[in-house]
Amino acid sequence: MPRISRAQSMDVLSSMATLAGYKAVLMGASAAPRIFPLLMTAAGTLKPARVLIMGVGVAGLQACATAKRLGAVVEAYDVRPAAREQIISVGAKPVELDLDTGESEGAGGYAKEQGEDFLRRQRELMTAVVAEQDIIITTAAIPGAKSPILVTEDMVVAMKPGSVIVDLAAERGGNCDLTEQGKTVVAHDVTILGPENVPSDLAYHASQMYGKNMQTLLELILDEQGDLNLDFNDEIVAGTVVAHQGSIPHPHMRKLLGLPELSKKSRRDKSEQSTVPLKELRGKNMEILILLLALFVLSLFLGVELITKVPPTLHTPLMSGTNAVSGITLVGALLAAGNDGSPMLVNVLGFIAVTLATINVVGGYLVTNRMLAMFKRK
Repeated sequence: MPRISRAQSMDVLSSMATLAGYKAVLMGASAAPRIFPLLMTAAGTLKPARVLIMGVGVAGLQACATAKRLGAVVEAYDVRPAAREQIISVGAKPVELDLDTGESEGAGGYAKEQGEDFLRRQRELMTAVVAEQDIIITTAAIPGAKSPILVTEDMVVAMKPGSVIVDLAAERGGNCDLTEQGKTVVAHDVTILGPENVPSDLAYHASQMYGKNMQTLLELILDEQGDLNLDFNDEIVAGTVVAHQGSIPHPHMRKLLGLPELSKKSRRDKSEQSTVPLKELRGKNMEILILLLALFVLSLFLGVELITKVPPTLHTPLMSGTNAVSGITLVGALLAAGNDGSPMLVNVLGFIAVTLATINVVGGYLVTNRMLAMFKRK
């Protein structure tokens, strides 16, 4: 999903990151042996907790805001220069390092993967900052790559006893050297949390936000009749459709698969061919076939029960009734046999049903007419 204003209401990643950033602060506060706010009590003054947020995307900004509301002294660091104003806007103090970060931001506003020399220098400068913190929350992630190591074991050793690290990037390798995915470990008197699927702990609002994201996306790609209408000239459609009609229009996926980049003409042609009835994409032919077979079997049992329980004197009106039923069956069989979009088996069964229903209607009419002639006066 591209990082543009129009796409924000469809961005599931941002929605889940918002919840993860909020929850990470609560997890850190729960694991820490201290409170967040400054308190002046009869027993003395309690200093506020120092919280450092590393990686200021959506999750990081929400973590900054939540920690600030809880009364902590909040600092934040991000390799992207543009993040400085965002950090200040949520009440946190930006950590500024003497690094060349001019080319640190990639497409869509995401951080780019940096070289080892840059990361080594970054860790050296961050060691003194990390040593002053009580709670560190790391959220740094790079699309399509392993999460960068921001907190080394040496940095953990330098931290105060009882400090806490909440690594929201644990599922992608972690931002801390000592993170273990899905586990809470204690190393060098520092508690390190590596939570998995954090938004699931806030399932109520996670579901609400996800549902709204999906609704907004469907409103974009469906027309008023409910048919799929993909405009590949739209930045949102071009950035979200991975495969379409046997081809792969997504630029990043093409790069990963070693395919050549699509020209503008190819994208325009793809857009012109992209209106497809939604019913053709649902793939329910097999379900329809199973339903028809089930109805056929049930009708056989019903027919046998009906015929065997009717007295011979009522066979003539019964035959007239079955003629009417067979006429209805004949109409349905004609539709099934002549449907080009149905599986071959459905067409064959439809043809057989046409034959049997026709025999039943014609034969039933002749027999009924002959029986009624017996009661006519000569």
